[in-house]
Parts: sequence; structure tokens; C-alpha cells
Amino acid sequence: MNNKLDASNNQCPHCGARELYFDKSINKYKCSYCNSTFNENKELIIEKDLTKLDKEEISEGSKQLNKSITETIVLKCPGCGAEIIINTKEEKQARCHWCHGILNLTNKIANGSIPDAILPFSVTKEEANTLIEEYISKKKFFTKKQFKKEFNIDDLVGVYYPYLINDINAHCEFIGKAEQTKKVHMFTDDEYIVDINCFNIKRSFDLIVDDLTYESKIYNNDEKIEITNNIINAIQPFDTENIIKYSPHYLIGYHSENRNIDLGNIREDIDKQLTKIARHTIGNTLTKYDRGFAWTKEIIVQKGSQTITAYLPIWLYTFHEKNNKKEIIHYIAINGRTKEIIGSIPINKTQQIITSLIASIPGIILLIYFLLDKNRQYKDVILNDDEFYMRLVFKSIFAITLIIVLFTTTYKYIYKRYRNQNAKHIKDKETKYNIKDFKQEDNFIEEKKDVTTRYIQGINKDSLEDYK
Repeated sequence: MNNKLDASNNQCPHCGARELYFDKSINKYKCSYCNSTFNENKELIIEKDLTKLDKEEISEGSKQLNKSITETIVLKCPGCGAEIIINTKEEKQARCHWCHGILNLTNKIANGSIPDAILPFSVTKEEANTLIEEYISKKKFFTKKQFKKEFNIDDLVGVYYPYLINDINAHCEFIGKAEQTKKVHMFTDDEYIVDINCFNIKRSFDLIVDDLTYESKIYNNDEKIEITNNIINAIQPFDTENIIKYSPHYLIGYHSENRNIDLGNIREDIDKQLTKIARHTIGNTLTKYDRGFAWTKEIIVQKGSQTITAYLPIWLYTFHEKNNKKEIIHYIAINGRTKEIIGSIPINKTQQIITSLIASIPGIILLIYFLLDKNRQYKDVILNDDEFYMRLVFKSIFAITLIIVLFTTTYKYIYKRYRNQNAKHIKDKETKYNIKDFKQEDNFIEEKKDVTTRYIQGINKDSLEDYK
């Protein structure tokens, strides 16, 4: 592919020419006239010391969704509805990286905004291909033969996917009550009597969240590729500390996606994630309160924030599974920086069913034993016909239930391992953050005797997982 770039905003510093090449082998611009090489300005103008954030800063790339990107157009795939950005200087026709449908210039739509930053690919196509082959090899026993037979490296596409990246400087305060078991008098399933100590507790701190990252491309359900967001989400996090100023030459040889949401679409989710991170932060200071804690106030105030848009690199492999009833599109995604890989692989149903049946053998053997057992003696009593057959029914139900449990558990385990539909990036545990000026207060209030409840009154059970 010709990697020549008409850099209308870039000039050769030696001769002033605008016809520039980007030579990937030396990672520099090269002038086509005087043959000199030089670097571009890669510095992003953002606040590096996040403790200094004292207001909301929104970059130009995060504000508008209708700015044109020089020499690129956005094509809407007629097959799956994806919006693909292509460089008209490099490509006159292209395929959709989701469904492999042919993109047509008649399906041109409005461009999205120019991103502020980009994280260039560091994983090559050859490396990505090797990773996929290793990924498939580990799962080959249940992989459908059609998938292994039709695997084609040409269907592996490098895609720059749009993200919104947020840095936040917040102050957090948690105020409430907590209880701790002092002495146990009775502890059974039916009866619970303890003496407890009660406390007023408070936690306050500044929370600095670095690079809270969100996909800024979403698909409508009727576009039938909603699973792609899950796969893209699962290969995070990226090493976003290494992002550089956006330049269009990085798109040469790759696809890119059109952003269709802005900061307003994710503000509510940002607030939720900030709360989860704050709760997770103080979890290790609450472990001694075995009866739990109940917050009367959770105060989280954003003192300042900054938001930028960025293209992050993903290798994407798409496979169409064909069967009699329907066509299923499977995706495998690779983080173009960290090599994290996740995806969906078509399953050999025959192998899946046979393996699930083999796992059910203990239940099947037990059922056969019950059906063949003619012994009517139970302990020291000889059972009559009604008693014998009633007992046989109950034993058979138990064995059949065991068969069903073993079969479905194995079947679902294989499906989950090969399809990865529940894979997810856990933002509150994987996002980078720091704590400043942490203060903790635990003041004893009173002792209560002969308490018969297991947990503190008013505990927020739905959020306990956030503190682990």
C-alpha cells in the first residue's frame, strides 16, 4: 500500500514542501523533494499534574461531533450499520472490519470530530496473527472445524477505535455508623445472639483518577453487532499514559471508527464509576466491622476534570458461522499495545454435547443402580409395594436432577469459555488512581448486649462488592 501523505498542515522544515512520507521503519516524516527526515510535534497540551485540576476542561475534540477530518470520509456499512472512516487518498473501496461487507461511496455520511490524541499500534499484524493462532490452539478441542479450516489472516484488520478519556480531581467524604461483634452467645441457623460495639465512622480524602476510559462509539440494537462493544470493552486497559498528539499519518494502513457520543452521554456513568472507585479505595479500612457499616452521607465533589478524545489501537478478526437456522458473526479482538486478547469462537456442538454427557455419567450410573436395585429392605424394615415404588421415585428424581445439573453445568462452562459474552473491563478496579490527604475517624459510641440481628440496620447490601 502506498503510504504517501499529503500533509496540508505539515511542511518540511528544510525546503517547505508539503508532500511528506511517514517512514514506519524509522518512525519519522520524510520529504519527497529533499529526502530529509524529521519528527513531528507529538506533545499533547493537557494538565499533567492532576491535583491542579480546579475546573472542567473539555478539549476541542471532545466538544464537536461534526468536524471534518482532512481527506477522510465516513462510510456506513449496508450490512451491519457500522460507520467506518477511510482515507480517500489510500482507498477507493474498503471492507467493513465487523462483517466484511463491501463499503460503497454512495453510503457516505457526516464525519465525526477530529480526535485530540492517538495511541499508535505497537503490535504488528504478524504478532496479532500469532496471538490468535495460539488463542485458538488452546481451545481447539471444542472449536468448530469450519472455523479452523477457513481462518484467513487477510480478515485480520487493525482498527483505531474512538474513546473519551477523563482525568478527575475529586474530594470524597463518607460518614456513617459501623458495628463490630464483641461476644457471641448463640450462633446457629435459627438463633443468633451477640454483644456488639457501635461506632461513628468517617473517611475523607482527595481522589485523583487518571485516564478513566470509555468507548465513544455505540451501536443500536437493530444494527445487530451489539456484542462488539463487549469484546472491545474486555481488552482494556490500554497504556494511555503513552498517548501522543493526533496526526492523520497514523491511520495509513488501518481502519478507524467514527465517534457518535460525547461527554454528556456518559456523565452519569462517570459519576457511578467515581463512586465505585472511592468505595473500593476505603474498603481495606472497614474490614474489622464484621456486622457491616451504614453510610448516612456519601459526598463526592469533582473539584476539576479534563476530557480528551483519543484513537486507541485494536486488531480485530471476524468470522461468519453459517448453519441451517441463522448466521452468527464471531469476533476476536486484540489490544494493539498490551496483546490482551478476547473473543468468541464457534463451538463444535457435537463435541460439546458428548462432553456434557460424559460429565453426567455419575448421575446416569446412579440412576441405573436405583432402577436395578430390587432390595426392599430399608434399615430393618421390609417395604411394601407402595413404599418401595415411592422410595424408588424419590431416588430416581434425585439421580435425574444430578444428571441435569452435571450436563448443564458442563455445557454452560464450555459455552462461556468459548463465547466470552460476559467478559468485562472492571473500571473501578483497573483504573489508575491516587489518594491525597486521607483522614480516618472511628469513634466508639456504645455497647449493645443480646442483639439478635446479624447485620447493622440500614446496610447498603447492593454496594458491598464495591468495597472489596
